[in-house]
Amino acid sequence: MIKKKKDKKPKKERKKLTKKQKILVIIIAIVLGAGAYFLGTVVTKTYLNNKKKEDQKIDFEEMTKLETIKSVSIDKLVSSYNELLTAKKLDKYKIDKDKINKKDTLYEYTTNNITYVFQVKNKKVEIMTIYYKEENDDTKEIIKLAMQANNSELTDEDVTNMYDSIIRTRTNKEEDGAKVSEYFQYKGIEANLKETVIGDKSIYQFRIGRITE
Repeated sequence: MIKKKKDKKPKKERKKLTKKQKILVIIIAIVLGAGAYFLGTVVTKTYLNNKKKEDQKIDFEEMTKLETIKSVSIDKLVSSYNELLTAKKLDKYKIDKDKINKKDTLYEYTTNNITYVFQVKNKKVEIMTIYYKEENDDTKEIIKLAMQANNSELTDEDVTNMYDSIIRTRTNKEEDGAKVSEYFQYKGIEANLKETVIGDKSIYQFRIGRITE
C-alpha cells in the first residue's frame, strides 16, 4: 500500500526588524558590553587590592631572622651532654663538673685525648668547642651528641647532616694557615670545623656556637 506524502507546511517568513528595533538591539548590546567590562574591572581591582594587602602583611624581617635557642648554663649543658654520652655507652668522654678548669670566661676539661672548652658570658654558654687530634667513630659521635645537647630538638638525622656537610666543606677556605669548613646554621646552632696542620699531624677544633634569643 502506497503511503501518501504529507503536505509540507509553508515556511513562515521572518519579520524584518524595524529601524527602531534595530537601534534598541544595538543599545542593549552596548549596555551589556559596558556592564561586563566594568564588572570585570571591579573584580580585577578588588583582587589586586586584596593581594596587595596580603603582601603588606608579610614580615620579610621574620623570613630572614635566624632561628634561636634559649640560653643555658654550663652546669645544665654539661648534665645534658653527659646523659647523652651514657645513653650511647661513651661514658669515658663524660665531663666531671668538679674538675672543670676555669680561666676567665673559659671553662676547660680534658679526658681521653678530648678537650672541651666552653666560652661563657653572664654565666651562660655561648660556644662549646671540642679539640681532638684524631678523627674516628668516637669523635664523630661525641660531636653529634654535643650538638644535640645544645638543642634537644635536633634529631639524629639533623646532626648527621650537619656533621657530614661540615666535613664535606672542610677544605673550602684557609684562615691563618688552617683549613676551615663552611659555617652551618640550623635550629639555633652554628657549627664549623677548623683543622690546624702541624708537620704531619693535625689538631681539630669543632666549634658549636649558640644563637640565643
